[in-house]
Amino acid sequence: MTSLCGYVGVPEMGAGFRQGLEGLELEAKAKLDYFRLAGIFEVGARRQVLASETAALAPTLSLGLVLNSGTDYLDEENFGGVLLRLSPGLVAGWRAGETVVLVGLVDVPIDIGLSPTGAWRIQNLVGGGPEIYLGQGVTLLLSGQIGLEHFREDRHDWNTRLAYQIRLGIGSRMF
Repeated sequence: MTSLCGYVGVPEMGAGFRQGLEGLELEAKAKLDYFRLAGIFEVGARRQVLASETAALAPTLSLGLVLNSGTDYLDEENFGGVLLRLSPGLVAGWRAGETVVLVGLVDVPIDIGLSPTGAWRIQNLVGGGPEIYLGQGVTLLLSGQIGLEHFREDRHDWNTRLAYQIRLGIGSRMF
């Protein structure tokens, strides 16, 4: 399976390419966090560990780079820098009908600053939503996630706050 996808959401928008191999999917993603004015570039893999007619489960792991401008116009606690991103996760699916799959998502992006300032950010996000098959290899996904974000900037104390992600995405299977 080869597919392209794109999404708009809060606080990110992005696009990706996925190539399926035997039991493994490889993925490349480019995202823009417009609250922080940060570019995020990731490559990753997903392996399905459970598959039945009604349910599927696949852990994910991505590695990437975050280029954060440090602007604090929409996020007063944002900090700039180049950060290495490690992103473990989990995707679960349950077929609720002929054209609808309920998707569960767990994402834990970990950003580690590459400068000696000691800056880092960890988010714990859980949620999901429906994925609807529209026909001719095209799907529509509406998902929401909520959790906590822990971060530390430039040797300051660490902070915790609410984190969230809302997405409206469209995907197209090419082959």
